[in-house]
Amino acid sequence: MNTGNINFDDGLQTITLNGDENRKISWHPGDINFIDRFVNLTNYVEGEFKNKILGLEISDETKIEDYNQGALSELGKELCKKIDECFLTPVSQAAFMGVNPASPTSSGGFLYMNFLEALLPLVENTIDEFVSARKEYTDVAAQLREARGGE
Repeated sequence: MNTGNINFDDGLQTITLNGDENRKISWHPGDINFIDRFVNLTNYVEGEFKNKILGLEISDETKIEDYNQGALSELGKELCKKIDECFLTPVSQAAFMGVNPASPTSSGGFLYMNFLEALLPLVENTIDEFVSARKEYTDVAAQLREARGGE
């Protein structure tokens, strides 16, 4: 059987992370379900994930024998899974390079928050482009209806 190949614009966008050509993520910003997935991800991060982290009650005074070993690792894996589900591709490995995304950074934030905040302008642009494309589509559809006599 002879197989062929087709090339078409599938909307896939590839982004390099922190200027490192070996750290790239690909995603479909034009996917109309992406916005819902991203909102669900941010709701999870701000709600359930944050509550689970706070529930561990880790502080500077936490003694090593009182630390719930493995709990943060499991939460990190869970967050990576949620991020990958949002983007429909395994972006968490390139973004975090195996480091727990709940790890603190030198800026005083958390690794996952730095990543999501860096992505936010791209997501906002995606939303703007979606709204613009939808308006163009509905305008053309209205013109076609009008040309057919208002059917």
